[in-house]
Amino acid sequence: MNDTIPTGRRTSDFGLRTSCYAVALLLVLLVAAGLRLYRLPELPLGLHYDEAANGILAGEIARGIKTPVFIPSYTGKEVLFFYWAALWMKLLGVTPLALRLSAALAGLATVAATVWAVRELLHGQRDARWVALLTGAFLATSFWHLILSRYGFRAVTQPLLQTLTVAALWRGLRLAEERGERKEGRGGRGGLLWLILAGLFCGLTAHTYLAARAFPIPLAAALLTLLIADRGHRRARLGQLVLFGAIAALVLAPLAHYWLTHPGSFLIRAQQIAAASWAEAWAGISACLGMFFLRGDPYIRFNLPRRPIFDPITAVLFLLGLTVTIWQFVRLLRGAPPRAPRSPSPGHLVTLSPCHLASRIFLLIYLPTMLLPSALATGDITPSNLRTAGLLPFIYLFPALGLSTLKSQISRHLPLDIGRRTSDIGHWTSFIVHCSLFILFIITLTLTTATAYFNRWASSASLYYASDGDLADIAAYLNQADGATESAEVLSPTTPYVASIHYRHPTLAFLAEDYGTIRWLTGGRTVVFPAEGGALLIFPRSVSGNLTWVESVLPDDSLVTAPPGPDGAPAFRAYRVGSAPDLAPTHPLTANLAHAASLLGYDVVGEPRSGESTEVAVWWRVLASPDRGDYGPVARLTDPWAFVWGETQPFHYPSEQWTPGELVADHLSIPITPGAPPGDYTVRFSLYSVSANSTLSVLDNA
Repeated sequence: MNDTIPTGRRTSDFGLRTSCYAVALLLVLLVAAGLRLYRLPELPLGLHYDEAANGILAGEIARGIKTPVFIPSYTGKEVLFFYWAALWMKLLGVTPLALRLSAALAGLATVAATVWAVRELLHGQRDARWVALLTGAFLATSFWHLILSRYGFRAVTQPLLQTLTVAALWRGLRLAEERGERKEGRGGRGGLLWLILAGLFCGLTAHTYLAARAFPIPLAAALLTLLIADRGHRRARLGQLVLFGAIAALVLAPLAHYWLTHPGSFLIRAQQIAAASWAEAWAGISACLGMFFLRGDPYIRFNLPRRPIFDPITAVLFLLGLTVTIWQFVRLLRGAPPRAPRSPSPGHLVTLSPCHLASRIFLLIYLPTMLLPSALATGDITPSNLRTAGLLPFIYLFPALGLSTLKSQISRHLPLDIGRRTSDIGHWTSFIVHCSLFILFIITLTLTTATAYFNRWASSASLYYASDGDLADIAAYLNQADGATESAEVLSPTTPYVASIHYRHPTLAFLAEDYGTIRWLTGGRTVVFPAEGGALLIFPRSVSGNLTWVESVLPDDSLVTAPPGPDGAPAFRAYRVGSAPDLAPTHPLTANLAHAASLLGYDVVGEPRSGESTEVAVWWRVLASPDRGDYGPVARLTDPWAFVWGETQPFHYPSEQWTPGELVADHLSIPITPGAPPGDYTVRFSLYSVSANSTLSVLDNA
């Protein structure tokens, strides 16, 4: 501070800066809250299989059915998010609102924690508060983080716990360092409490998401640097790090015990998607480096396809901030003293300490390390915004530092620096200018992100269908109609049969109120007429490729609704049929299959060709429940010499759902081996159980 400025003026400067900072921080948090809570849970459209499965798992915890340390379902899931979501489900019910609100609040907390963490990382730097605010603003308006904050995915907790770990750890290390300089006890006790809290947060980070397992690498590098650099206090530093590590290990212990007692649980998902060679790994690294500036995540569910993380302006600021960080690191490594306060340089350090060197090491190693979970996962989508969630929030510190550097350079040539003005007009002019520029900055970011998110992405037809929006609408339709009360003409009782890509789809399991009554037509190539009463046959857009055949089997007046999706085309079609349709196969053929089913005949659909497929619709009636629940059709295409030229074994309507009296028409597509010669072929059909490795026997009259 310039000593020529009167004490009253210095107090006024401090109060003005504090007021400006408080207003700016409040604005950042309000923007973050608005973007994350507006039209929740309506947007984003749909409720994807994975998100619905998360809702089911959290609901089990909320109801007290399970209290897992690790969830082995769906290739394994860490549990912290599910307990957090379960808390809100206890308050609001097991609903999409509770699921998505828990993610939104975690995202909002991450923004607040980011401002704190950056201030701790840059503590002692003249522009630390300004950089922290800018980092928070970039994160609050981040399209990438906004997507994560409005989805019910556990990955949203990873940036939050990483940020809290860094903030508490650096605060604890700093307070312990100040205590050593002052030889006072109060700061030391406070430092130890923060180190204990940091260990707690670090241990909990392992319970957030698979990619968090890379987080200890930059932490270890920074702490090792601190231990080496702080030569005069190595014993004290070692004790602090041991305390931090011990608490983290204690919190990690239940999860580590689970991994040890359940072999394979630690690596199962990583092994499924890991790069198989160095060439694949390098291709993944190159793709992930490109996601910053050129081509981002191609998956519509987590990005506007191929949208990079940074727009061109932010990309330039990121590179500038990265350059400044490297420059600071080199100066600190050389032990360069701080420059004169009256002529501060960008990123000027008021004090020099080993914690500053450790913070730069952390930031520089953090970037490449947290890219690895996606870069090495070349067996799946690469680059992935979900797997690189660990880059948040500190990736936004670099463009914030770059923007702060530009501001400092401009301020040196304009009479707007509060510290250089002594008139009241100068103070208020500078205050107004700085506040106006910050407000303009955050409004611009907010409008850009809101337009991209709400107008282009969250309400788009592409996302709707990719996120199982058609099945979410089917659940709403079934809940509204209650499966049997839509009109006075409804046959009673009415059984819903829903076609889907996946058997027992989690989206309906989470959303449908009467889920237990639903029968599943996996693949949308099966029509079932009920044993008694009526049936609703519902075919969503996602499995509508076989609707021409389906409608050829159904009565002409069976379609009851076909509501439009976001693109105007029907999101799903619902057909109502009775139990005794006046229908029969074109080729009658009778066979008794172990008194469980009676074969009625078949239809040949289309003209079979070599190298393509032969389409056959097989009809049978359920006579009784078979001895196993996994019987399904198996069909082979054979020539007169019994040589097999094609085979199919679909999982369309397994026998665990069968009800005696049901009439089933199943459209089978049998692939024909290329090179099959012209001639007469026979389709051999049976009902086969995988678990028993046997077919239902064909019985004669005896």
